[in-house]
Amino acid sequence: MTYWRLQNIPELQAVLPSRQRRLWREAVSRSNTVKGALASFLLFGLGFLGSDLTAGYLGHATGWIQVAATLLGVWVAYGVNAYGLIQPRARRWLRAHADALDRYVSD
Repeated sequence: MTYWRLQNIPELQAVLPSRQRRLWREAVSRSNTVKGALASFLLFGLGFLGSDLTAGYLGHATGWIQVAATLLGVWVAYGVNAYGLIQPRARRWLRAHADALDRYVSD
């Protein structure tokens, strides 16, 4: 399941709100792998390529349509990357290291 707000992530419910963002950033950075980085790179490349092909297919390979198609491709790639790749990896990392993260729960 995808969570759109930091406060809704179940693994961070017991953490003080002031520490949630710091813990989430740590989980994202520590759960990053080479395979994940390559998947993100490939995803953004496909976003650019797909937007260029779409604009070229429409016959408007230049101008504001090209810019709009490129921005749309990047926006879709960002959403898939953030909520489909990064968030599940970070949540798995949080679950795997829950016992070591007790220092964040108490004040």
